[in-house]
Amino acid sequence: MYVPPCEITNSSGSSSSAAGSPTLASIGLSISTAIQPSPLGGNAAYVRFDVTCANGFDGNVFIYQRDPVNPATNTYADHFSAVASANDIAEVPTDSPTPASPLTYRLPYVEAYFDSSTAAEAFQTFIKGDIGLLINALNLPFSPGLTVTPLTITGAVA
Repeated sequence: MYVPPCEITNSSGSSSSAAGSPTLASIGLSISTAIQPSPLGGNAAYVRFDVTCANGFDGNVFIYQRDPVNPATNTYADHFSAVASANDIAEVPTDSPTPASPLTYRLPYVEAYFDSSTAAEAFQTFIKGDIGLLINALNLPFSPGLTVTPLTITGAVA
């Protein structure tokens, strides 16, 4: 899906589109939340992230995975899998799977239902953090001699 470039405001206060000019990667997000009926029954905390604009890349940051065809209905289901990495931006197709990538694709939105507002808030924190990591990675200067040290995270996730 097409995501328009973000407007850039310079120090003099005038704004312009970043299209056509080299710029650091950046993203605009819209977050919608509500308590509403769940597709599975009952009420659920609903969260939706939409990429409203992006600079330096296409803005399709949410990876979806296609499940195998359900033989009973002859249909397939897709589900959100992750926020894209810088490598995913380059390699995973947008809009729908392709023969080169038959199981994954990227879209500029994700929506999810949770059984509690606490879980919905944790999801929002997770998504914002991963998008921040993606933007930071896209803005790293390329260095052929760069060594990456693995990060270890300890502790329980609630």
